[in-house]
Amino acid sequence: LLYSFNLADSRGVREVSLSAMAGETQAQLEYGIIKYQNQEYEEAAKWLKRSADKGNALAQFNYGFLLEKGMGVTKQTTEACIYYSKSSEQKNVKARFREARCHELGLNGAKNLKLAAYNYLLAAEAGDLLSRLRLARAFEKGQLGVKDMARAVAWYRLAANMNSRRAKKWLNSEGSKIDAKVQ
Repeated sequence: LLYSFNLADSRGVREVSLSAMAGETQAQLEYGIIKYQNQEYEEAAKWLKRSADKGNALAQFNYGFLLEKGMGVTKQTTEACIYYSKSSEQKNVKARFREARCHELGLNGAKNLKLAAYNYLLAAEAGDLLSRLRLARAFEKGQLGVKDMARAVAWYRLAANMNSRRAKKWLNSEGSKIDAKVQ
């Protein structure tokens, strides 16, 4: 899950549970995370959904994750994609990456590579490492409709600047050959 909850840094479990039961959106998120960490997935899903349905972006992302994986709820990828989309509309970069995957793999219906590329680009520009790697690979192989080695190298470099071993390895083996061709 995206959001980690540390009891040492905030309220106690009892206080969080009481606030969640009283309808406090943030407490519902926190209580859902506590339940997730305790591997009580059905309870986690229940509390995360309550918070998500009140518009909490982190709860939307996390509930979408539980739906996608079928943890504590029936696996529903289409519904998961809806929650990822709601979260990404609120500038959640990790949700934007998951939304892009939904479009690329057709998890929310038909595949839409243009929407996938658009969402990967937004997340990558916002600093998401996985989106940068996905764009690099997609431009390298032409997987999202356009093969462009110069752009692949650029995205691999940005990922390498974030200490991605995969990007650094690729740049060491392939990047210099491509640089020579591009120039």
